Amino acid sequence: MGGTLLVNVSIGHNSRAYWTQEFTAKLCIFVHGLNGSAVRTWSDFDRLIADDPFFSDCDVVFYGYESLRASAEASAIKFRDDLLTILDPWERREVMWPWQANHSGDPYRALYIFGHSLGCVISRRALQMIANSEVLLPDTTRLIYYAPAHNGNRLKNYMPAIPGRLLNVLTAAGLVHYPVLDDLMPGSPFLTHLKQEQLRIRAQDGQFPLRAYRVMHSERDKIIYDTTWCDDPEATLIKQPHASVCKPTSIRDPRFQTAKDALR
Repeated sequence: MGGTLLVNVSIGHNSRAYWTQEFTAKLCIFVHGLNGSAVRTWSDFDRLIADDPFFSDCDVVFYGYESLRASAEASAIKFRDDLLTILDPWERREVMWPWQANHSGDPYRALYIFGHSLGCVISRRALQMIANSEVLLPDTTRLIYYAPAHNGNRLKNYMPAIPGRLLNVLTAAGLVHYPVLDDLMPGSPFLTHLKQEQLRIRAQDGQFPLRAYRVMHSERDKIIYDTTWCDDPEATLIKQPHASVCKPTSIRDPRFQTAKDALR
């Protein structure tokens, strides 16, 4: 990329970032899913971005949050607040310290949010909150979603994705409870409100920046329900399981090409 190495940032939970050498007004944010991590969820994305000159004019943040500890709404609120911090030219300089020297006080003109599974849900909810405020999103705002969980999950199939056999047993027995799993049940109050807000904002805003720009789904997803949501575009299907939909292995991998195409 020609900028910093992958460095720690002071937002979210264990978030990391690449900062460009000079401010170029483009921001990419990657938001992991349930029980994921800021960088590891995305596998080789960080390496491929660092090696590809195409991303040399982008600030890239791999955003982490404690997905099991908070409700989906709470995670969305936290992401909204952190996103607004990065979008604010002056607050961003504090987040970037000590790498802010070459950045101006200009706002980003383009925002690209990449989400996986739950990360799609909380980022979309966060943008709905921003749309209901007086804050303006960048002129170009695009959502690129991998296996989005807007329609809910197949809860019993989430258990193997949570590490620890004992934890699985305790959770299934109701002795350990994660509110976010209730939020991701089909028809939950959270998902119902998410869809209602999407439809309401769409009716008010003709440009409607909250529609996904690209969607990818697994051909054999056993974790989430993959029906097209609201007026998002039809998904591109790939022959990978749910957890691997967002893990490209080369620059020619369609999962990586989808990201590049969104920035063109």
